[in-house]
Amino acid sequence: MIRCNNCGADIEETQTQCPYCHAMQYEASEKEYMNHLYKMNDTMDGLDENANRYIRNRIICHAVITLAAVAAALLVGTAWGYTKYRSYYNSASERREIAEGMAWYDENVPQINEAYEQGNFADISEVTADSYKNKILQQWKYNILYIYKYAYSDTLRYDDKIAQGTPLESYEFENLYRSCMEYMNMLEGTDGYMYRYYKSCDAQEKEIISTWTQHVKAVLTDTIGQSEADYAADYQALYGNGDVSNYNMFREKAQKYEK
Repeated sequence: MIRCNNCGADIEETQTQCPYCHAMQYEASEKEYMNHLYKMNDTMDGLDENANRYIRNRIICHAVITLAAVAAALLVGTAWGYTKYRSYYNSASERREIAEGMAWYDENVPQINEAYEQGNFADISEVTADSYKNKILQQWKYNILYIYKYAYSDTLRYDDKIAQGTPLESYEFENLYRSCMEYMNMLEGTDGYMYRYYKSCDAQEKEIISTWTQHVKAVLTDTIGQSEADYAADYQALYGNGDVSNYNMFREKAQKYEK
């Protein structure tokens, strides 16, 4: 994987155009172009000299045209990217949002630090619900907070509801099952984006996450009723082919355990 030279998204290194911002990826384009040249040269070996001379001239002509087009696209792309950059970072609303975020951070950082030291990520998650507040925290324990909010909090919420004696609705049981399996995939699916957040956590944070992991495993075993063999089979069915968005399959698997 490489990063788009315009928007920074993760894309395949062979892609000549970003699928998100559609910016040309010049290194991939050059490689693809050179591959075409090599293939064409291979086919020329069996031709006579006159044909080779003609083809070489055509290749040179097309190469000049292609390089000129790439240079023009580079110039246009650079100009467009610079214009977007200037419009974004000169935005009055963006500057105002940053100022508000910094003021909010200065006011709330003692409370946030105290909650972090106590491991009270629920309070931090509630306090930082707004998007611009999350931006402020991106350099402050952001990885473990992201894991809590998007991988662990649903499991905790539904398990707390069960602990209070309130039975789960069918859709809630399905969500509990899916959140547990998604959490485990965060640790086992080492090529996924969530694993990158986990890998970036420090040793102390990973110890905290380890306690969450033990809780998730206990929910899968004790609450959902999944054996180790069931887990292995379910994990392979859900993630073995790389498809992590098949909610119908999550529902089908969860219904096996719902009492």
